[in-house]
Amino acid sequence: MKKIFLLLLILVGTATAAFSQTANANFLGYWKSDGTSVRLVIYTNDFGAYKIMAWDSGDGEVLEVSDLNIEGNTIRCTMYTKSTNWRIESVYTLMDRNTLNEQITNQEGKEIVVTYLRTK
Repeated sequence: MKKIFLLLLILVGTATAAFSQTANANFLGYWKSDGTSVRLVIYTNDFGAYKIMAWDSGDGEVLEVSDLNIEGNTIRCTMYTKSTNWRIESVYTLMDRNTLNEQITNQEGKEIVVTYLRTK
């Protein structure tokens, strides 16, 4: 009986991990929006950790991304723009394979939603 329980526990854990990796893989790619000049590339590094590279396509400034956390179809992170000393909290939600919504909360508590489309 213990062996059956252990086998079921392993199978459930493996299925959950596989689903999570597949859901997370849907974030990977180059994203842009008509609503902002910020562009995103979501990728994994050599160790499999998810990263976001974000920059302003207008002036080329790279935004500092920290506190990245992925849960299901949502990424939470903090972005900092050095030139303006502006910090925002972002929640990215994958709406479908090619649509990503970003809910932004700025330092003043104002919330904005920006829609990104996958280009690659």
